[in-house]
Amino acid sequence: MTPPANFKLHADANLPSPPQPAQTPQPRADGAEIRSTILHLIEQRLFHVAFQPIVSLETGEVAAFEALTRPDKTSGFPGPAELFDAAEKLGLIWELEDAVRGATLESISGLPDGMRLFFNSTPVVAADARFADRVDEQVRANGEFAPGRLVLEVTEHAEGVSIAPLCKQTSRIKDLGFQLAIDDVGAGSSGLNRIMQLRPHWLKLDRELIGGIDTDQLKQNLVRFLVEFAGLSGVNLLAEGMERQEELATLIDIGVRYAQGFFLGRPHRSYQQVNCDTATYIRNRWKQARGRRERDSLRHSLSTLCQPARTVQVSTPTAEVAAELIKSGEAGAVVVDGRRYIGWCPREVALRAASESSNFTGPAFTTHSCEGSIGFCLSAGDPPLSPTDTVAEALMHLSMRGDHNLSAPLVVADGEVVVGVIPTRSLLAAAASDAAAQRTTQPVTGLPGRVAAELMYADLIRRAGTFAPAAREAVQGVIIDIIGISGINGSHGYETGDGLIRSLASLIQRHVLDVHAEPGFITHLADDRFFVVAERGGLRERLGKFASEFEAVLKNSIGHRDGRETNYLEIRSSSGQSPADSFTASNPGLRLLLVPNLLSKAATSRDLTRIEHSLRQRAARDLRKAVDRSFVLVEDQRRGSVAA
Repeated sequence: MTPPANFKLHADANLPSPPQPAQTPQPRADGAEIRSTILHLIEQRLFHVAFQPIVSLETGEVAAFEALTRPDKTSGFPGPAELFDAAEKLGLIWELEDAVRGATLESISGLPDGMRLFFNSTPVVAADARFADRVDEQVRANGEFAPGRLVLEVTEHAEGVSIAPLCKQTSRIKDLGFQLAIDDVGAGSSGLNRIMQLRPHWLKLDRELIGGIDTDQLKQNLVRFLVEFAGLSGVNLLAEGMERQEELATLIDIGVRYAQGFFLGRPHRSYQQVNCDTATYIRNRWKQARGRRERDSLRHSLSTLCQPARTVQVSTPTAEVAAELIKSGEAGAVVVDGRRYIGWCPREVALRAASESSNFTGPAFTTHSCEGSIGFCLSAGDPPLSPTDTVAEALMHLSMRGDHNLSAPLVVADGEVVVGVIPTRSLLAAAASDAAAQRTTQPVTGLPGRVAAELMYADLIRRAGTFAPAAREAVQGVIIDIIGISGINGSHGYETGDGLIRSLASLIQRHVLDVHAEPGFITHLADDRFFVVAERGGLRERLGKFASEFEAVLKNSIGHRDGRETNYLEIRSSSGQSPADSFTASNPGLRLLLVPNLLSKAATSRDLTRIEHSLRQRAARDLRKAVDRSFVLVEDQRRGSVAA
């Protein structure tokens, strides 16, 4: 069927037309003609599919592609918006989307392993009673693409569509193992209600929220709220329409994990990857931003709680997975496509699915069997957690699950690559441990105390196993205390002494280590003693300014300092001496015990105690001669471990 000659929605309709007599109006296509053109487009497949990359802002790698329909130049339509709008008005939207979806599935044989595919559906089609079963039928007919790799996008604009059938179909879609996304979040008038009703796995932020976000504080605040909501609810957040590097930087700093837009890649008929320089920029920016976002230094990172898990490819026959789980007694298996996480398959699901298989010799179940590969046995579950997430965040993810799924382990993935699983029992034990550590904070400063310091240092030692050699050597520690604090308490009162300790804590956070901006931790061991670890080093350069600031605090707190200029005695010694302090209540100061290359010298918190004792002994004799100095810096110069 040939499109009518007078149909003016052609791609070149904006070109100048031959001169027409003023009294002769340009004929317009009527509904029947447009309907005929759409049916001709469907029948002849006068469209093609373009793929736009969706990029992980943690790794800089492509995590998925969105399939976008583009009408051919001979179709009679200048673009997809005109095509789909006309089809919806003329009642052909079901037929058009069905054809596009089928063509998309036929064209994805070369999709890289592990990549997810997003495809769009209008709410009127997604609410149709035929929808979920038809999508499942098309995917099974394809045979090479597991449901867990497909993400259905439903636009937030759904005026005039009853929510009940839409909820029913999207719930069915999730039960079949597909993932659900709400598109254009922020562009509609009832977005929060729609999110609560549909319970999606993905939220795609509309371009209206993303454009110019680097200069718009209100937009930044709104997206921060959505990042927090997504983190607590186990939802992936994806920013659409990102066109400038400044927008990319802001989204990374806020904590958005995925992005899509012309700056990262335009739609193309082939699968495009991210420019190498851009990918490197994204990874480095994320690492910097992650340090600033890790505000709670008293925590187990989930990487320390991970346990190995059986991993199977999405194409593995169900009967084979079931047989292995029977043999091993494991609770289930992580299902991956290549290296990328697809879902978790509990043992009982695999056994039920395999029970009718002719080559399965395990126990039989009277239930419907999932045919073929294990990928068709997955229900869409919660997304994996990051190794850097906290126990509190993991507990929030767990609380969002249904009762039937509470016992399933949490899957942890670095980007899309599975690190391991955390059984719920282990998570609860870690939460109890963290709660106990929180109770040990020092009441004077509110900083973590000795127990917390031991936990955090043990966590650092575990994480250091993954550090590069240069990164391990960069880690530094410093023990800080006020020499003569007992005399200050005796002559000026404990209130003054406590005030000095609080001021010291504040100055440490301001000048020695900003835990919001770089990795490390600050702990208050006891009385006036503090322990600081900077994972990137650089402590020595900061201590002079820090001590000068504390000198000013001392003058304001306990009076005249004999007109001394702020100075310090630097001691680099490796021989032990008898301990003695010559700083008094009228002449107090700071003692700074600096340990470069900390990880090579202290494998446990006990090693740290021995190092502190050794450094105090080495400094004692020189401290007697240093009464005209405001602080003393003692640096451990040994190269080996404390036991050496």
